[in-house]
Amino acid sequence: MDDDFAAGADGSNTIGASCTWCSADIDGSLDVGLSDIFYLVDNWGPCASCPGDFNEDSNIGVSDLLYLLQEWGCTIEDPV
Repeated sequence: MDDDFAAGADGSNTIGASCTWCSADIDGSLDVGLSDIFYLVDNWGPCASCPGDFNEDSNIGVSDLLYLLQEWGCTIEDPV
């Protein structure tokens, strides 16, 4: 069992401090890749509360694309 994941005495689950995640993983695939960039392109423009609106300006634009490219290749292992 991975030390980062454990069950608490009350049955709750905890995640250790060393757990990492990919903040630009829009589709939940545990990595940042083509499907995430396709989502940005498909939803380009005004988009209130969209997963790809990383800077939260209610618009998917260049700054969101640049952030995704910065995170490109980020991968985590499935904890299950």
